[in-house]
Amino acid sequence: MKRLTYLLAGAALASSAAFADVIDFGGFAGQNANNAAPAGVSFDYSALVQNVDGNGDVIPGSFSWQIDAGAPPVTVQLPAPRGHGNGPAGLDAVDQTVLLTFSIPQNLVDFSGILDHGPLPGKGAGGGIPDHQLVFLDANDNVISTQSVDFTVPGNNFHAGPVNGVKSIVLPSDRYYEKLTFTSVPEVNGSALVGMLILGGAFVARRARR
Repeated sequence: MKRLTYLLAGAALASSAAFADVIDFGGFAGQNANNAAPAGVSFDYSALVQNVDGNGDVIPGSFSWQIDAGAPPVTVQLPAPRGHGNGPAGLDAVDQTVLLTFSIPQNLVDFSGILDHGPLPGKGAGGGIPDHQLVFLDANDNVISTQSVDFTVPGNNFHAGPVNGVKSIVLPSDRYYEKLTFTSVPEVNGSALVGMLILGGAFVARRARR
């Protein structure tokens, strides 16, 4: 009985354990950004598109962030040729927003990144460009949080969160991202835990009958 209790408790704790992952793009210049991504994380260029109803008709004033199916793969590039400084290679979001997608929704304790170290071309550091927005989406593509990132600071090490139930994040354009780091807890699979409890109850009942 004690062994079963410890097993169930350990499984519950494991399902709620936070972990940190660092995505360093520095060694992937010229490659697909997904080559740098850990398992369960992917990158695609994104677009804000109008939603449609079940008949395929546009819903006025209703938009959502989606993968841009017509865009090329997201790549990692050196920033110098585009006037973004002589720093290491970074995920290329200069011309278009990038959608970071988790295979399983995450409860983010912290999400951070390091921007390229050059001034924005034609503007210069602190040139009055307004903050860009990180957009956090749930599994139904609904916006659950937006948080500002100051793109006017070269090499800005930004932090955002906490945000729960995150399936994807829209990374704003105009910069290269040298690193991305997230500390998160995968959403608990309730059916799996219930199944374990049912199994445990059956085990206890069987032992009692003996």
